[in-house]
Amino acid sequence: MDAVERYDRQIRLWGLHGQDKCSSSKICLINADSLGQEILRGLCLAGIGSFIILDSQKLTAENIGSSFVPQQSIGKSRGEIVKSILLDINEDINCENYPVEKFLPNVSDHSQTSETSTNLDVKFWKQFSCVIASGTFYTNQLDRLSKICWTNNIPLIHCISIGFYGCFKNQLKEHIVSDTHPDWRPANADTSKPDTATISTRPIYEEFENVSYDIDSEEHDDEFITAYICLGALNLFFSLYGRMPGYNDDQVETDVSKLKGCVKKIVGKLYTELKTVDQCLYEISRYGGAELHVTSAFTGGCVAQEVIKIVTNQYVPVDDTLIYSSAMASVRTFQFNNIFKRQ
Repeated sequence: MDAVERYDRQIRLWGLHGQDKCSSSKICLINADSLGQEILRGLCLAGIGSFIILDSQKLTAENIGSSFVPQQSIGKSRGEIVKSILLDINEDINCENYPVEKFLPNVSDHSQTSETSTNLDVKFWKQFSCVIASGTFYTNQLDRLSKICWTNNIPLIHCISIGFYGCFKNQLKEHIVSDTHPDWRPANADTSKPDTATISTRPIYEEFENVSYDIDSEEHDDEFITAYICLGALNLFFSLYGRMPGYNDDQVETDVSKLKGCVKKIVGKLYTELKTVDQCLYEISRYGGAELHVTSAFTGGCVAQEVIKIVTNQYVPVDDTLIYSSAMASVRTFQFNNIFKRQ
């Protein structure tokens, strides 16, 4: 079966030139967790050219329950097993797997996060059409990755799936959309605008610069905004304690208090005005870092679509952030700087 026949339905959407861009692109996925697996599965089915997995984890029983890997894979390299399964889905794709630490180490000594350290391995990162960081990271890892991608204009997507919440954030320094597909625009779109558009977001690393944020009063009772703050606090919690909150049942209550402290470092006095924050923090701690496959599948499908938009330069990507609640079966998109103001 040739490529035109195999990808016939999607070629009708983005044309042969779009499919050629897709097949010549190279993607990096950091962490082949349940969400990462769903993203790569969508991209493999779409005919992405090649990808590299950065993953250091061994598969556990919890991984098996929330993903498509087989039971007999417990104890084996997560990256290698996922790589093998994805190559079975599409044998024409090139794939490699490396430990995360090889290219994105956790630098615990802040004196090492200098410009010299930040520029290490830039050649490795510059080969990618898009980088996807899935899951929770040490803040210095995410900060360094964000700066490298921003400096070199490499599209970066940071995404997470925890319990009933899924979220992703696009970092696009300057992304050109050469074909916005006017036929797919909403009925109230401005038809006078040309097909070409330039999309730019704020860099992710700005959210980790030890500053506190405030939001408009009308957003205080918005569950999606509160959930986004709480999910952001997970990276700080992980950096401080080296694990996810509520990982053990007897830690849930004490970890809620620790999570509150992380949220207060982000939003300061605003904490007391967020009406659903205590409930949200308890739920996130109760999840213990667990991924629900249904949440990961939906969020992963959304992220895979974003990658396709980026590598084909067609359709307009989400402008900044999307957060999904599978409990409410609804999503919200927003621009970080339109909601959060520095105190």
